[in-house]
Order: sequence, then C-alpha cells, then structure tokens
Amino acid sequence: MALTDFDPEDYPIVVAIDFGTTFSQVNILATPIQTGCAYAYAPEDKEARTITSWPKQNVQYAKTPTLNLYKEVNGKYKMVEWGWKLKLQMETPAASKYIQLYQYKPHLDENLALVPWKNTISVPTAISDYLEALHEYVAEKILQEFGRSYGRKSFRYCLTVPAMWSDKAKDVMRKAAIRAGLISGDDHPDRLMLVSEPEAAALYCEKACKQFDLGHGDRFMICDAGGGTVDLIVYEITMTA
Repeated sequence: MALTDFDPEDYPIVVAIDFGTTFSQVNILATPIQTGCAYAYAPEDKEARTITSWPKQNVQYAKTPTLNLYKEVNGKYKMVEWGWKLKLQMETPAASKYIQLYQYKPHLDENLALVPWKNTISVPTAISDYLEALHEYVAEKILQEFGRSYGRKSFRYCLTVPAMWSDKAKDVMRKAAIRAGLISGDDHPDRLMLVSEPEAAALYCEKACKQFDLGHGDRFMICDAGGGTVDLIVYEITMTA
C-alpha cells in the first residue's frame, strides 16, 4: 500500500505518552504548530496539559503506576485492572487469584542481563494491554475536555523509548501500540512518533529552561533517574546556522 503525504494539521490533538518502567505519564497538546520531536515541549502560544487525575487516585498526581492485573477467564488470562486500581485490588482477600505484572518494559532491552521472562503473559501482550487501558481513559478525558468535535482519528501520538533500544525493540513497541488501538496498521508511520527519552528531555531543556544557554561545541549531560533504571547521556551542540 503506497503511503500518502503526511499532514500534521490533520491531527489537531497530540497525545504524548511517557511509558515508564514503574510509572507512566500523559501530556496533551491541542492544535500543535510544530512537528517531529518538538512535541516534547509546548510552543509559547500553546499549553501542554498534563493528566493528573487517574482512576482510584486519592490526590492529583501526574503519574500512574505501570502495573497490570490479570485474572484467568475461560482458560485465558484477561487484564482486569491497571494502575492505581490494581493496588487497591491487591489489598483484598481475593488477591491470590490474580497475576500482577510490573517492570516488564526493561525486558525489551537486549543490552540488559535480566532473568528470562517466564510468565504466561508475554511482554508485548502486557505492553499492549496496558497501553490500551491507558489510551481508553485518556481518550475519554480528551473528549470530555475538548468536546466531541475531536474524534480519535484526530489524535497523533508521541511515545518515548529508551535511547539504547534496538530497532527490534522499537518495532515491538510500535506493534503493541497498534494492537492497543492507538493507531492502525494502515496509518502513516508518522502518526505515531517514537522519540528517544533523553532527546525529548534535552529538547525540553533547550526550549523551556532559561538556564540552558549553551553554544556551539558545548556539551551537557542528561540524567534520567527512573524507577527501574538510571540512564546518562552526553550531547554536544553543533550550530548549523
């Protein structure tokens, strides 16, 4: 199938998902005017809105746990809860009947020496199930806030991935997003942007931090201290104009 030209203006809503090892976060940008990695920050005349209200969350907080809860139904495992709701479910007497999955994202990194994944539920399935539930909640929040004039077909997505991930791992993430219903296999690839986590952080600092005043040849370090891993990366600025 031949690809048609991609027009960012066809997608007035950008959903940026920081899918983390222990927590995940979602930002929404309406009527964007930038392209590519620029979605890592909001242009001066636009405001990126962070979702701070999640199911069964007691206080306003930007992050929701990257947790899946499964129950066996008719011989197959089905995800029945996610995020904060899972934590509440695991405090009930019936907790032993469920399977809880957590910190499964690192298993896509071929550079990490981890204990082999032996769970009945595969890592790609866990990722797609979580993204599907997260997306359903976020999509409904968007429609409530911006009105029903914005259908899901008007959403574009930005999904962060670790810098060291291989093309194979990125492909697994893209396919998981397709199974989760964020995009379809027939959509233009640019409708889902996979952005390196440190590149997104560096771009945000360059555009939004007043202390970030560097010139040609200067170097800076990004420290991404997450819940499961800590990544360090050094960039050097090259002025082209």
